[in-house]
Amino acid sequence: MARKSTKSVLDNNHSSNSSVVSISDSDIAALAYKLWQDRGCPEGSPDEDWYEAQRKLQSQTDSEAAVAGR
Repeated sequence: MARKSTKSVLDNNHSSNSSVVSISDSDIAALAYKLWQDRGCPEGSPDEDWYEAQRKLQSQTDSEAAVAGR
């Protein structure tokens, strides 16, 4: 099942050149697979791992952007 949820985040680093950080579907898929394995490879609801991976990566990206903006 293909997902179209690549998200861009602007890095507010107080310079005139803002960089864009992307979370790719392949990054989300890799982390979702690891989360699924960590849960013991249960059957059903792959969306649970997908959205958890997406949330974790977005949180990490937001934190890195905040640190870069200091």
